[in-house]
Amino acid sequence: MPARIWLRFATGVLATLCTAAVATACVIEVHSLRSTIRHAKAVFAGEVLEIADTPADQRSAGVSAFAVRLRVERHWKRVRTSEVVVHTGMTDCDVRLEVGRAYLVYGFGKTLEVGGGQGRARELRYANDDLRVLGPGKKLSTQTRSTVNELR
Repeated sequence: MPARIWLRFATGVLATLCTAAVATACVIEVHSLRSTIRHAKAVFAGEVLEIADTPADQRSAGVSAFAVRLRVERHWKRVRTSEVVVHTGMTDCDVRLEVGRAYLVYGFGKTLEVGGGQGRARELRYANDDLRVLGPGKKLSTQTRSTVNELR
C-alpha cells in the first residue's frame, strides 16, 4: 500500500511540473520574411555595444526590460543614425542579444521591440537567407549624425 501512495504522489508531482512547463511556454507568431520586413519599423544590421536596464517609468509603460544599443553597419528601412536602441526582455520568449556580436534586427513599434514575439533579430552570421531577400542594404553616409533612434 505505501508503494501505491508513493507512486500516486510521484505521478502528481510529475504532472504538475509538466503542466507548469507547458503553461509558461512562449507563443510566437511566425510571419513570412516579406511580411516581417513590411511591418517592421526599422531593419538594420549592427553590433551590440551595450545592454542596460530600461528605466522603470518606461517599463511600466510597457517597454521591455532591457535597452540594447547597437552601432549600425547597414540598413534597409528607416534608419539614419549611426546608433540605434532596441528593446528586449531577455526571457525565454525574447531575443537574446550579446555585447560584441552583430545582428540583423527587425524592430517593431515606437520603442523598436525585438523580443516577446514582436520583433526579430538574428545573428548576422546566420542571416544569409534574410540578406539574400533584403539585398546589399545601404551604408550610412559620413555625414550621418550620431544621435540615437532618429528614424525616417
